[in-house]
Amino acid sequence: MKKNLLFVAALAAGMCANAQSYVQVDPEGLGLSGDAVALTAGTLIGENDDIKLSIAFDDSYKSTSVAANDYTTIVFDATELDASKGAQGSNNPKTADGSNPATLTPPQPATGGAVLQIDAKADGYVYVYGKLSTNKNYTVFEEGTAIGYRLAMQDNTFNLLDITVAGEGEFNYVQNPIPWPEVIFTGDEASAVKGSGLGVIKFPVFKDLKYLVNACGSKISFGGAYFDKEGDVQVSIKGEVPGEKVLLTADGSSNIASNVAEAEVVASQYYTVAGQAISAPAKGINLVKQTLADGTVKVVKVIVK
Repeated sequence: MKKNLLFVAALAAGMCANAQSYVQVDPEGLGLSGDAVALTAGTLIGENDDIKLSIAFDDSYKSTSVAANDYTTIVFDATELDASKGAQGSNNPKTADGSNPATLTPPQPATGGAVLQIDAKADGYVYVYGKLSTNKNYTVFEEGTAIGYRLAMQDNTFNLLDITVAGEGEFNYVQNPIPWPEVIFTGDEASAVKGSGLGVIKFPVFKDLKYLVNACGSKISFGGAYFDKEGDVQVSIKGEVPGEKVLLTADGSSNIASNVAEAEVVASQYYTVAGQAISAPAKGINLVKQTLADGTVKVVKVIVK
C-alpha cells in the first residue's frame, strides 16, 4: 500500500481537541478478571475516528494494573488516564518457527501470542502505554515490516530511560535485531539490569495500514493507546507521593535532560551493567546512580578505559 510521509464497541475510546484521541482498556467490558480469559483474534479493545485497537491473535488475557513505582496516572498533554486499568496476555509472541521476533535479521512479526493490533484510520503518531520492562525486546511492525520507535519510561533502576530504535531509509524500516532497551541505553551487549515502570512506545502510523506491537520474551502489559496528528504531545506520569514526571516533552527533547535539574551531586552509587554494587568505577562500562541536592536521582553511564 502507498503511504504519505508525515514529518468501542462502546468499550473505552475517547476524543480530545486538536486531532488527538485515545483508546483505553476497559477490563470489565472485555470480561477480564484476575484469572486468564480466552480472547479471540480481532477482539475489539476500543475504536475512534483515528485508530482501532484490537487483539491480534488468540490468547488468554487477564486484568492487570500498569501503574508502577507509585505512578498511577499517565498524562497526554491535559488528558489524564488511569493506569490501574490494563490487560496482559498469557503467551510470549513467537514467529512461525518459534523464534523471538526481535532477534531475527531482519526482525519478523509474531504469528501468535500476546500481540496488539492497531489499524490506523489517519496519518499521525501512536503512543502505546503500559508497564514496560528494560530487559525485554519490543517490536513494532507495519504491514509485516519492523519499524523504528521511541520508548520512554520511568523505572526502578535507571530512574528515567529514553531510547530510540532507529530504522533505515524514508520509512524507518528496521533490518537488524532489536536489543533490550537497557542494552541500547548503556551500549553494553551483556547488560542484565532489570527494571520496570510506566511508559510509552511511540511510532508513526499511516492511514489504512496495520501495526502489530508486542514485547518479546514476555507478555506486554498495556493500558491503551493515544493518537496525535503531529506527534508533539507531552507525556507525563503522576502519583500522589512522587508527584509528576515528564517522560516526553512536546518539543521532542530527551526526557532525561528535561527532568534532571542542575543541582549538586551529593551521593553516588556505582554498579556494574549486571546491577552488582561496587565500591568504585571499574574498567569498562559502569552505571553511576547519582542523588542530587534537590532530591532528584539520575543514572549515568561511565566508561573507564
